[in-house]
Amino acid sequence: MIFHRLRKVNKNQAGFTLIEFVMALTISAIISGTITATIFQVVTSSGRTNNHMIAIRQAQEAGFEISRDAQQARVVTPTADPDGFPLVLNWTDWEGVTNTVTYKIEGTELHRKHDTSVDPGDWGCIAQYINPDPAKTYCDFTGGKLTFMVTVTLGSGFEEQNETRVYEVAPRPSSR
Repeated sequence: MIFHRLRKVNKNQAGFTLIEFVMALTISAIISGTITATIFQVVTSSGRTNNHMIAIRQAQEAGFEISRDAQQARVVTPTADPDGFPLVLNWTDWEGVTNTVTYKIEGTELHRKHDTSVDPGDWGCIAQYINPDPAKTYCDFTGGKLTFMVTVTLGSGFEEQNETRVYEVAPRPSSR
């Protein structure tokens, strides 16, 4: 009779069995793992995307500045260095003012100096994170056109992003 009462107590008890507990724990672990992986993906993807956008902008800025000056130039003088820097561009504007623009790479920055016959200029940084390897960033003036290749490298490891752009610009013809 005592055993009969114990069976009734055990049958009427509310609770989880060990199998139910293990299944609930497994489902919770799968959901937690999925959420953690998603958050990690969003965070690392955001860093890579930011680096890529900055790299694109820096390459475009360098290409814009050199292209604009090269289109005005009558004389283009890259050095004999493998990377073609410092690059010197010369022209005389409509008012008879002589302009000299010089580009150089210092470390990972592209610098520009604009001198005129009226006012000497100062050096300014126009692009950062430039890869200084002559195989990846260089100027070449052959065949009457300036070829400028720039590679921007930003970040490291999994978040490293590279952007390479090639610009070909024909200087204005000389009237002399």
